Amino acid sequence: MSIRAAARSALLWGVGFTSLRDVLQFFSMLILVRILTPHDYGRVALAQTLIGLLSILSIKTFVANALQARDPARIDWDAQFTLALTVNLAMFAATLAAAGVLSLIPSYGEAALPLAVLSVVFLIEIPANLRGTQLQVTHNWPRYQILLMVGIVAGNVLAILIALTGGGYWALVAGAMTTGVPMAVDFVMGSHPRLVRGWDRQKGALTFGASRVASAGINSSRQTIEQMTLVGTSDFAALGIFTRSIGLATLAAGRVGGLVMAALYPAITRAEASSAQFRRVAAVSLRGIVWVTIPSAAFLALTAPELVHLLYGPKWPDVIQLLPLAAGQTAAVGIGSACYGLLLANQNLKACLVVDVVSGSSGIVLALLVIPLGLNIYLAALLCHGLVVLTLILFQLRRHGGIDAAGIFHAILPPLAAAAAGAAAVTLVTHSLPMGVGSLAGLAVKAASFTLAVLAVFRFGAARQLSELLEAAPGGRRLSHMLRLA
Repeated sequence: MSIRAAARSALLWGVGFTSLRDVLQFFSMLILVRILTPHDYGRVALAQTLIGLLSILSIKTFVANALQARDPARIDWDAQFTLALTVNLAMFAATLAAAGVLSLIPSYGEAALPLAVLSVVFLIEIPANLRGTQLQVTHNWPRYQILLMVGIVAGNVLAILIALTGGGYWALVAGAMTTGVPMAVDFVMGSHPRLVRGWDRQKGALTFGASRVASAGINSSRQTIEQMTLVGTSDFAALGIFTRSIGLATLAAGRVGGLVMAALYPAITRAEASSAQFRRVAAVSLRGIVWVTIPSAAFLALTAPELVHLLYGPKWPDVIQLLPLAAGQTAAVGIGSACYGLLLANQNLKACLVVDVVSGSSGIVLALLVIPLGLNIYLAALLCHGLVVLTLILFQLRRHGGIDAAGIFHAILPPLAAAAAGAAAVTLVTHSLPMGVGSLAGLAVKAASFTLAVLAVFRFGAARQLSELLEAAPGGRRLSHMLRLA
């Protein structure tokens, strides 16, 4: 399969099914936020963040080495299984110990029990991560996405049932634990791994993992310090409001970069690093991500009050003032995440480490110094921080031959112009709407006017770049014909 065919298939299955899963999770969230409290979300958010910090030494970090392989037939899955069993059992025990320590600290003790139960995730991830990586390496997108879909559906249904029966924060815990179960079951039923002795066969995964541990550790430490500082200076409810603001912004605007890159990564790594082919793939991939992310963030910022009242209900008014800044911050982080993925796919591990050290260390200082000043100021600082980090990643990617200046220019300038045109259209519509128009109808009119303005800028201001993008996208030729592109 050619890289273009593999990428198109990955997008079709990856983005299509992930978008469907996002819709399911979105409707699940609409139910849960009306039952659970900000305090519930804060307790589980801190526990999940600590799980994320400990998972940097789990198989999730090491098994990613398999996706770097240009020849999948040479991957030693028995060695990967042995390594997975070793590191994840150790992380399971470490999580239980961490929960015990947390229970002794009054400010954070309420997160100890959720953390102890979530330690089971490390056991589930042994077979789940191995099976998921096997399916990605072989580009078996249908099976991979269907198994993920089953896990997401089961987790959401279980979470809603527990919430409706008064289970409180246990709904969020159970949902997080269920996602990987179908993938784990598929591995157990279809694979027969063997334990191997010695570290020679695991050297490749260990070397790659060791280079990634420092990077992942810095970023996970930043998030852990951020959330613990939030709870320490305020309470779990403030953390719940902060995470819900970031969560909605990520779902609407910041998700695209990670979603597309996760789908395309196994295909992108088939192109030789720093080659002309890699630069073409990187330019088109980044263009597609940024052209969706920037307008989405702009629309979310413009319609924050309507969206929060519609989606979250009356319990979350404090989210409204945070959402515009959260939209900008998650957009910058989402685009930066996609560029980081391209840097990693281009085999620039040292450059990735430089980015992580700068981003993580400055993020830790930012959290400690700015959080006490208020969430609004902190989110504004995070937005500036995200833009600086994005600039650094783009500089490193271009410096190492992963993309050229034209690819960056055509990815960023057209969506900025489109977002400005969309904002002008929404402002005009807002002043023109009659007073009696309902909030939902008004939101629909604003969405339609914003979309038309954005499409007009892309169609008439960047027609050639739009045509190239649609040529690589699933169903793009039909859309290109509808827009009368050459």
